[in-house]
Amino acid sequence: MSNMDTNFDLQNYLHLTESGLQIAERIYERHRFLTDALISLGIDPETAEDDACHMEHYVSDETFSAMKAYCAGNRQKQKRRTRSFLWSSEIQF
Repeated sequence: MSNMDTNFDLQNYLHLTESGLQIAERIYERHRFLTDALISLGIDPETAEDDACHMEHYVSDETFSAMKAYCAGNRQKQKRRTRSFLWSSEIQF
């Protein structure tokens, strides 16, 4: 984030410009995604949070998009397996 992405008021409060807000939202999305992904891998939540704080700033847009797509695909597969299991469980006596 550059100085063009932030402003300070007379009380020295930091305010984000529109571009600063977009950057902050992008970083926060990465942080939440990475934290959740690490926790789902069995990483302790505190460690996952700390690691996500580092990772969120360095992962490329390409890698982050691929990670999200991969996880979304796995969630869809899991939902299909669950529905299939529930349906087959219902017909068994």
